[in-house]
Amino acid sequence: MKTFLGKVKTSLGEVKTSLGEVKTSLGKVKTSLGKVKTSLGEVKTSLGKVKTSLGEVKTSLGKVKTSLGEVKTSLGKVKTSLI
Repeated sequence: MKTFLGKVKTSLGEVKTSLGEVKTSLGKVKTSLGKVKTSLGEVKTSLGKVKTSLGEVKTSLGKVKTSLGEVKTSLGKVKTSLI
């Protein structure tokens, strides 16, 4: 009986140690997830900036298209007046 209780005590000690290791590991996981959350926030911010920049590029390209249309119209008028 004494041997059995000794084994139970040893096993419970091992369980306690394992639970301590699990607690430590979960703490590390929590820290890592916090870092991931921060990184994802930074990615979201960067993507917002990219979206804004792409909108500005789209606007600029629209202005270029309009200007080229005006140049084409002007060249057509010049051509007509030369003929």
